[in-house]
Amino acid sequence: MTVAELEHHLHSQLPATQEFKRLFHGRGGLYEGFKHLTIDSVNEQIINAAFYFEEANKDEIVEMLQNFVASTPYTTLVIPRRYLKG
Repeated sequence: MTVAELEHHLHSQLPATQEFKRLFHGRGGLYEGFKHLTIDSVNEQIINAAFYFEEANKDEIVEMLQNFVASTPYTTLVIPRRYLKG
């Protein structure tokens, strides 16, 4: 999977809902190269993209997510980096 394919996948998950929704589950091992990432939405306002360990494509993914949020009903992007201690 490429970052462009990930973006297409996220767009296929629209419209935003008023509930918690898992938009992408890379940790399930179904998407080669993305096992470090999950992306959830909470209400129509927040996208939570959790990085479980650092990968080379992190900056590219973050840029794509910023553009995705800007072009959708979502207004907030939260990016916890769970691989960092503390």
